[in-house]
Amino acid sequence: FNTFYGANGSYVDGLGLKKDECVLKMRLLSLCTLASSQPQIKYTEIASCLQVAEEDVEKWAIKAITAKLLDAKMDQLNKVVIINHCTDRMFSQEQWVGLRSKLVGWKDRMKQLMVVIENTRHFQQQQLMQMQSQM
Repeated sequence: FNTFYGANGSYVDGLGLKKDECVLKMRLLSLCTLASSQPQIKYTEIASCLQVAEEDVEKWAIKAITAKLLDAKMDQLNKVVIINHCTDRMFSQEQWVGLRSKLVGWKDRMKQLMVVIENTRHFQQQQLMQMQSQM
């Protein structure tokens, strides 16, 4: 972004965008991209990617976690960020296929649940009718 801004700063400013806000968002997105490809990331790698000092890495990880872009833990002793989940920067065909698969699974489980509920309701009605006939 800094390279782009250096060549097109007046254009970006003309759009009403503030450089500092753009840099913040680009760094958060870059951290998400980095986190999507590996289960843990060294502080040095994050610092290099974000173009920040290594001592600022934790601050950026916390910002990403607070923004719910990352679900991660920081291992300060080993200086790594351990990624549990990260928000995808782009929603590609692979994510759509995964989402469809999850939705179909949920739909199938809901159908099964509805059958169980209906069978239980039917069973309870039969028991009630038997109890009434015995009275």
